Amino acid sequence: MLISPLENAGRLTINAIHRSAEINEWLKQFPDNSKLTATSLLLRLRFVTRDAYSSWLNEHLTSRLTTNPMGLFAVRKLDDSNLIFWAEDGSVIQRPGTSLGSEDFVYSVISACSRRSSLFLDHPSIADLYEQRVRDLVLIDDSVGSGQRVAEFINCMLDNKRLMSWWSLGWIRFHILALARTHEGQQWIVSAVRGSDHPVRTYRKSEKISFESQLVYDAAHFDARWGADYQKILDLVDFQTKMPTMIQRGFGQVMSNLIFHHSVPDNTPGILWSDAGGWLPLFGNRSLPMWILPLLTGNEAVATNQSRAWNHAVPNEDVLKLLRLVKLGVRTIRGLALRLNCDGELVRDLLAMATAAGFTSSRGRITPAGDDALKRLGNVSKVAAYDRSLYTPSSWCAL
Repeated sequence: MLISPLENAGRLTINAIHRSAEINEWLKQFPDNSKLTATSLLLRLRFVTRDAYSSWLNEHLTSRLTTNPMGLFAVRKLDDSNLIFWAEDGSVIQRPGTSLGSEDFVYSVISACSRRSSLFLDHPSIADLYEQRVRDLVLIDDSVGSGQRVAEFINCMLDNKRLMSWWSLGWIRFHILALARTHEGQQWIVSAVRGSDHPVRTYRKSEKISFESQLVYDAAHFDARWGADYQKILDLVDFQTKMPTMIQRGFGQVMSNLIFHHSVPDNTPGILWSDAGGWLPLFGNRSLPMWILPLLTGNEAVATNQSRAWNHAVPNEDVLKLLRLVKLGVRTIRGLALRLNCDGELVRDLLAMATAAGFTSSRGRITPAGDDALKRLGNVSKVAAYDRSLYTPSSWCAL
């Protein structure tokens, strides 16, 4: 059975967010009425460790092992000014000395696989492919968003006339292996790769490209990744006009919530990783900072222990806003979410924090300790108040 790194993906808890100085510095860039939405965005992120991704990839490759050799290639972004993959002698062109982010980690996994089995060829040359009669070329990536990088990578491979002839004759197949991919990315790759998909063709290109992923999703179905109140999160990232439009929702408008420990994909919201316009990113250089690793947990028991640590803590501003509403009689999850302008999941976390700290009862009512906290820290920003006066259409009014 293949390991699923997504089932145990790490995540941030509300407690971890509030006790992180780095995250709070990032949150200061948002208006007060948007900070809870920014917090909701962070709670929806899913973090995949290097070991989890490596184990999944290794088991997936092993499950494909047959008596036939396979060429393994790490998908990487090529130099825009010089899109060349093969050297004149048919070998893979030398990689630059600088770090390539996620590609570096994939390269190391491929190298380990090739040492375990001679059937796994590590970035073979055209001569190697010919001599060993390789028919399956496995292109490995961590995630596929828009599909543009993979399509560009394949087309650069097909610049070699010999490989292009094998492709046209149906002698080789491309297998795209990524932990996650979008339906839109898959469609773009099939449409953008060289060749014809006309039904009269003996070997249609769509039949020569296969895809394998743990997670396959529709980029436009935001609720699955960002919750029922996803529109507030979309408005938050779209409002950051310091970011170029093309990266506000991530490259290709994918709006992914998947973060890898070895690299932060550019299809995640730009406010997480871009420094455009002087913005202070949380994950600068699209890398995961070391300070965040202790904050991540995929274990509910750990999260519960974190909540208990707040038993005698001074309530933060978000909890105080919630306490003010609870005291006014707003106690349902929906009602609190509407007044706090956030989603229900965040409200549940705030209530759990308030209850663990003794500020609210198990029935969601304010306790003497919570009432005392409001009196002592009453200068907290007021929550939005609805105008409950009767609306009268202007057409009903006398001139």
